[in-house]
Order: sequence, then structure tokens, then C-alpha cells
Amino acid sequence: MEAVTAFAVGPLCALAAGAFLVRRPWRHPASLIAAVCQLYGDALYFATCAYDGFAHARAEPLYRWFYFWGINGVWVVVPAALAAHNLAEIYRGCVLADGRAGALARRGSSRK
Repeated sequence: MEAVTAFAVGPLCALAAGAFLVRRPWRHPASLIAAVCQLYGDALYFATCAYDGFAHARAEPLYRWFYFWGINGVWVVVPAALAAHNLAEIYRGCVLADGRAGALARRGSSRK
């Protein structure tokens, strides 16, 4: 997963960031793909730790709650928020496109 992150998701994030700066239409799908890849990596990380019974994590409460769950939780919350935002923007674009298509169809049928 680290190789996929380094050679595919990393450049995709840079591309998506550039696309947001110049408002490219594909910025939301690119960002959504990157966020989902990040969430997949997070799921693998937490699942493998849980599968091993957290054997490789330190047992001190401060470490466990602040570092393991708190700091690593940022890598779940931020991509999840980005994914939700991107899905909402894609949905809004589809609704607008459908509304325009419906308006054009209605306008075209009234001309006949």
C-alpha cells in the first residue's frame, strides 16, 4: 500500500491540488479518489493493528489515546470530510446538469 500511496496517490493529490487552484472541472473526482485511497489505507492500518491485538502499539494510555487514536484519527477525519464535500459537489453538479437538460428538453418540445 505504501508504494501505491507514494507513486499513485501522492501525484494524484498534487494534481488535485493544482486543479483546485485553477478550478478544473475534474478536481472533485480526483480529490474524491485520493480521499478514498487514503481511507482505504487507514482501514488497513487500523485493521492490521486490531488483528494483531495491538501487540506492536505501546500500552500507555496517553500514547494509545493521544497518538494512536488522536493523531492517526486526523488521517481518517480529514479525508472523510473531503470525500463528503466532493460527493456533495459532484451531486450538485449532476442536479444542475439534469435540471439544465430537463429545461432544454422542455423548451425544445414547446417549440414544436
